[in-house]
Amino acid sequence: MKYVAWVAFSVAFAFVLSVPSFAQEFSADVISRTADGKVSRSKLYQTSDKERFDSIVQLEAGKAIETHMIIDRRSKLIYLIEPQQKTILVNHVLQLAGNAAASSSSSANPCGQLMQMVNPMVVKQQFVCKQVGHESVNGRSAEKWQMESAWLGNGPAFLWVDSQVKTAVKWTLADGSSGELQNIKVGAQPASLFDLPADYRRQDLPH
Repeated sequence: MKYVAWVAFSVAFAFVLSVPSFAQEFSADVISRTADGKVSRSKLYQTSDKERFDSIVQLEAGKAIETHMIIDRRSKLIYLIEPQQKTILVNHVLQLAGNAAASSSSSANPCGQLMQMVNPMVVKQQFVCKQVGHESVNGRSAEKWQMESAWLGNGPAFLWVDSQVKTAVKWTLADGSSGELQNIKVGAQPASLFDLPADYRRQDLPH
């Protein structure tokens, strides 16, 4: 996967996990699976207004890079940190999503927020978002939500939101890709995890 493609995927993937508001602080392992069965793992650290994802990204056979992604919901910015290059890519897509959400009344549930965040223009499209029950995910109580939209492709997507940490702990998309959180540990996260390296070069992504 090329780096630019990974950046786009990471931003969308982060939204899947972090759409609910007022989430508790916790850490967890993130296991994601592509439609063809490839598995990737990353580490998530979350506070009430920030998330951090630590990953090893395979760019090509025998070549990988270490990456960190920090989502700051207070400033509505996403930072993609690449230690090897000592660079920080600054993504402003949350600001667009926030404007879209503010102009729509359909953001009262997790999957409605997800649709608006992943694609800010979705407020102009028809989509269905509804709670379809409660289920246990890795021994934890969760609300199950169903999403249907032309933007999502053929078939519904499903999102399970943990009753305690108020965050998506499982998701399945119509293309067969899926993911879940494992080893959830509730507790305060060190503020230093979310500090940006002062000596890294910053670059704004187009917005």
